[in-house]
This record gives sequence, C-alpha cells and structure tokens, in this order.
Amino acid sequence: MASFHPKKEIDKYNKMVEDRGYSYFSKESEKDYYNRYNHNKSYADVHKESDIDEQLFMNKVRNISQPQHLEARDRYKNEFDCDPTKVKQHFRQKLYDKYGFGKFPMKNDAYEKRVLTPEKIISTPQASAELETFKQLMKAKWKAVGYDGDDKVIADFKNYTIDLCLK
Repeated sequence: MASFHPKKEIDKYNKMVEDRGYSYFSKESEKDYYNRYNHNKSYADVHKESDIDEQLFMNKVRNISQPQHLEARDRYKNEFDCDPTKVKQHFRQKLYDKYGFGKFPMKNDAYEKRVLTPEKIISTPQASAELETFKQLMKAKWKAVGYDGDDKVIADFKNYTIDLCLK
C-alpha cells in the first residue's frame, strides 16, 4: 500500500489543473459538463427509468423461467445481500453517474469553510503547519476535481497527522 504524502498529492492535483488548462469551478468546466452530459432529464425522469431497470432485474430474480434467473439470483444474493433497497440504490446511482447528477461544478463556500476549520484551537507550531498543509491540499484537490472523494482525502490526512483534529 502506498503511503500518503500531502506534498505529492498537492503536486498531483496542481498538475491535473495545469494539464487541463482550467480549474474545476470555472466556466470552461461548466461547458465541459454540458458537452459530456447533454440531456434535460430531471431526477423524476431518472427515478422512473431506474425503477424500470430495477423491475426488470427483480423479475429475473423472482421468475425461475427467465433465462438469466440463476445469474440474477446469485447477483442479488452476493452483491445486494437480498436487500431490495440496495438494488434500488444501485440502479439509481448507475443512472445518476450516467447523466452526471451531482457532478455539476458548483462551488460551495460554506462547505469549504467547514472542512478547513479544525475542531480544536491550534496550539502548537507543528499543528499550525499541518493545518496549512491540509488547507493547501484541499484547495488544490477542489481546484482539480471538486468535492468528490473528500472523505477519503480527509481520512488519509488524519492518519498522516498527529496534532491536527479535523472534522
């Protein structure tokens, strides 16, 4: 397993922005989003479509005369733990990803402020330096790829640091 190095992560994100030529929360990024996910579907439309996919899958699970019954049943048991809500979530998430829901590059200043504010008051020079490194890392990440995957980066940084108490 590769070890976590904040400076290398910052350099990686800065290189992504440099290679692309614009930051994630820019007008160019919005244009790219519209070019990639050119549709005018609402969440209701996507839910209807995912409900149809879910029903087709569940029909294969329930109907022994379906040609793909055994494969669907095994998938239902192994992947979804025989839980119909997991099936519904899976098919919805699949279409959310397909249509780019939740991926629109919209900046959220309140979220950023909450993430960058430590739980405790910084009392040592080491913690102050780590907080500054964390802020640089998160700002570089947000500029490169937005908010997706913040939980993992924060968890990695918490494991890396000793003095800093992050939310």
